[in-house]
Amino acid sequence: MKTFYTLAAAALLTLTSFAGFAATEVNAIQAAKLHSMGTISVSELNGTMEDVNTLLAKRADEKGAHYFRVIREGTAGHSDLMSGNAEIYR
Repeated sequence: MKTFYTLAAAALLTLTSFAGFAATEVNAIQAAKLHSMGTISVSELNGTMEDVNTLLAKRADEKGAHYFRVIREGTAGHSDLMSGNAEIYR
């Protein structure tokens, strides 16, 4: 039983430590020193700029990037649809 609790605690710590590895937003000056991996795009219906930024960080992380620089955030003609583009970096 003690082993079960030890394994459960280890699994929980592993899951929480992976959650902390999301890609980090950088500015243009910081990005100039990094290696570009391409660009990503996201959109969120009824979202906010913060939602778009969170989605960009998540998408960058999914692509294996450590950093991202927002190129554009805003509405694309439809006021309820927020979208954003970012360049991603290693």
